Amino acid sequence: MELAKIPKQVLDAVRQREKFTDAEIGIMTPRELFEEYCNWHGIINWGDTLWETMQQLQQGMPRAFSPMQNSDSSQHQISGKTAEELWLETGRLRAELADLKAKPKVAVWLEDGVVQGAIADKPVDVVVIECDDLADREERILVPKADGSEGEAVASAWDADVDPQRAAEVFEAVGERRPPAGMKP
Repeated sequence: MELAKIPKQVLDAVRQREKFTDAEIGIMTPRELFEEYCNWHGIINWGDTLWETMQQLQQGMPRAFSPMQNSDSSQHQISGKTAEELWLETGRLRAELADLKAKPKVAVWLEDGVVQGAIADKPVDVVVIECDDLADREERILVPKADGSEGEAVASAWDADVDPQRAAEVFEAVGERRPPAGMKP
């Protein structure tokens, strides 16, 4: 199988195993790629079993629901796509899903304790909580704190402007200045 036709996440996983050259990867069957993909993700020695189980499930499906029209045809009954096209499309969809599952990157600008704006690389709601004693009593509300207790604070909710490029630039500029989780900067 040509490297360009192997779904990105599969190719990346097989390459990270550092056992095969690209030339060796390029001649692997989908089943061999699946086995190596499973191994990379810690599903050791289960690739063949999972592959066989999927084959059995596909064979046991009623003809109306079977992905391929018949054993002589290499086109999907509904979409008309080949198995290879479906394989590639599945890889693209999985990559998009992984991107959607990735945590959003959010930047909030403050000036003299006042939020000036927020950006993010994907749609996200942001709540900014200010816990200092400078705010007037009537502006404060009771909010849950990071440690689980409650305290008075001034809070505001924001819809971050979606600007993936600008968010990436900000995160690149900040770099490794990120404190460990749970630590205050």
